[in-house]
Amino acid sequence: MQVFVSLLLLSGCDPTTPPKDTQAEEETGVVGVDSDGDGWEYPVDCDDEAPTTNPGADEVCDDVDNDCDGLVDEDAVDATTWYGDSDADGYGGGQYTEVACDVPAGFVATSDDCNDLDADTHPGATETCDGGDNDCDGVVDEDDATDAGDWYYDADGDGFGVDSGSVTACDPPRDHAAHGGDCDDTDPAWHPGASESDCTDPNDYNCDGSVGYADADGDGHAACEDCDDDDADVSPDGEEICDDVDNDCDGVIDDDASDTTTWYADADGDGYGGLNLSVNQCEAPGGFVLDSSDCDDLDATSHPGGAEACDGADNDCDGSVDEGVGTTWYADADGDGYGDAASTQVACEAPIAHVSNGDDCDDDSASTSPAAYEICDNADNDCDGQTDEDAINAGTFYADADGDGYGDASTLTTACSAPSGYTTDGSDCDDSDGSSTHTGQDGDCDGILTSDDCDDADASSSALSQDGDCDGILTADDCDDGDSASNAIADDGDCDGALTADDCDDTDPASTLVVNDADCDGYTTANDCDDANASIHPGATELDGDGIDSDCDGLDYPSNFSGQIEMSASGTVNGYQSGPWSTLNGGGRAVTRVILSQGCNNPQLSLYQHASADSSIQGAYYVLDSGGSVLDETSFATYSGCNDCWLPHSGRLSVTMGAGAYYWIGFSNGSGGDMSGPSIYQDATARTVGIVTFDDPRADKPSTPTIGLPSTTVNWQNRWRIDCE
Repeated sequence: MQVFVSLLLLSGCDPTTPPKDTQAEEETGVVGVDSDGDGWEYPVDCDDEAPTTNPGADEVCDDVDNDCDGLVDEDAVDATTWYGDSDADGYGGGQYTEVACDVPAGFVATSDDCNDLDADTHPGATETCDGGDNDCDGVVDEDDATDAGDWYYDADGDGFGVDSGSVTACDPPRDHAAHGGDCDDTDPAWHPGASESDCTDPNDYNCDGSVGYADADGDGHAACEDCDDDDADVSPDGEEICDDVDNDCDGVIDDDASDTTTWYADADGDGYGGLNLSVNQCEAPGGFVLDSSDCDDLDATSHPGGAEACDGADNDCDGSVDEGVGTTWYADADGDGYGDAASTQVACEAPIAHVSNGDDCDDDSASTSPAAYEICDNADNDCDGQTDEDAINAGTFYADADGDGYGDASTLTTACSAPSGYTTDGSDCDDSDGSSTHTGQDGDCDGILTSDDCDDADASSSALSQDGDCDGILTADDCDDGDSASNAIADDGDCDGALTADDCDDTDPASTLVVNDADCDGYTTANDCDDANASIHPGATELDGDGIDSDCDGLDYPSNFSGQIEMSASGTVNGYQSGPWSTLNGGGRAVTRVILSQGCNNPQLSLYQHASADSSIQGAYYVLDSGGSVLDETSFATYSGCNDCWLPHSGRLSVTMGAGAYYWIGFSNGSGGDMSGPSIYQDATARTVGIVTFDDPRADKPSTPTIGLPSTTVNWQNRWRIDCE
């Protein structure tokens, strides 16, 4: 075996010459081995067991890396050329090709598709007359196209050719027509469908084998005038009869026929007609029949042979109404609603003094019937076949086992007379002992004689020696056994007159009642803002932001306030209009600066009008930000003047006034009325009303400031309020 060093390969020697893997030998100390004898040693040979696999081998389509370059079947010498099949008809064109061992997606092995963009065009396709070469044979619209037509030679140009010598083609040849059957192709007057209007002309112009002047049936009318020249009974002079033939050749079949039938309307659809409406025709119109014997053609239950029913109608058309049908009725002589089974009558309606049942066992007595009560009279009052059973006036009798004349109230029976061993008195306290007491001595049979029993009608009641006031509470358990109105100790632990459930502390007679302190937290209902919760009361610890006013001060810092804040009146001053509020409309305006210690959502503003204001006043309420820009406004609501009232507003302002920020609250009035230029201002000292803090809102305040909301020089008072959601 020849051995070459790797350096020769690097220096440009023949690459197909197997190199000796000297590096591998140096690193491993193992001399190279060529097991398959292909001239390439391992590991240069990637498969030293296959002589066809080595760096100098040709790559072939066998799913093996034949040339040891790390790739399988690339550039294989036996790879196939595949052709793109764009229209997916199973035939490829020559536009796109790929060489590969396996067929790529969208490719096929053939390239003979002459139009690879039309799935109906390929070798073997059906040829049609469409201007294309459907079967790719190089010929367009050849005569074997499936939709090719037959064409007939037309010498006289009348659109009809002779039948012999026709040709098949997609397009008509010259001097050919689409229709054959011409019996004289030298004269355009002769052809199928030609006119034969002259009844005296013997020529067969329309090529149908007959002529218009002939009279084949001998009825005296030429064929061109006769609508059926094969039937002597059919002609313009024929008599119309019911035979589905136009006998008189007027274009209408069976009109005014001489042998028509009379048909009768069947309005109710029961198969029988009446005499109200009839027609004479050959065939029956819809809703008509031959029979005219229906006595009521508006009632489908009434016709000859109909079943008679209790409906007040002659159902069988025999002239009688409701005969032979009905219900069996029973005579009720005593009028108790129950009849005599032996006296009956059949009728649709109940005859006088008859009922629908025959259950009366004595129809001469109104007190005897299945609905009657059984009484002690030795008669069967309720018609059940028994006498005096469960009589309503039966007596109650008690078993008297000891024969002392007093019976056992728990052992009783009812009967019209006392059975043996029974008595009418059921007051025996012990019916096994003839000497025992009875209810006359011990009313409740509890062993306590009547004179010593707190309640001799109640066996569970106590003796006077155990319950001095007979209030049902034993002496040891009674707060006052000399007063029947006193409570039991179990119900009033401190015996203060208040039941345990109503006493905040039933061990302390001085404790508060629940009615005055519902949550028993030591604060009466009138002073507790939530008397159902013991953790809420004046002096309780407030938790910031928990949504609960725990100490009843109206606040839950820092949550938003909900309710009304009102500023009281405190004097009048002259009006001023300067400041950021000067942008408000109207002839007068007023503002004050407000700082909230809690937020306020969607406020309603109201201004109080002292004395009278007429209906011509126009105005609005505003909320402005700290820079004087209007955040929202709402006009005064329409009104007809007021006297000492809050000027109405049209609705809430869509504003959220946050806690800690300041806002200008503005009020303006328009021209007219008796309001003129109201102005609001405040002195430099910060003041708090409710949850609202006011400070100095303006620099041009008068030398003698007025607290709160001032009025104008006329009749506005410094009184206003905010209502927060």
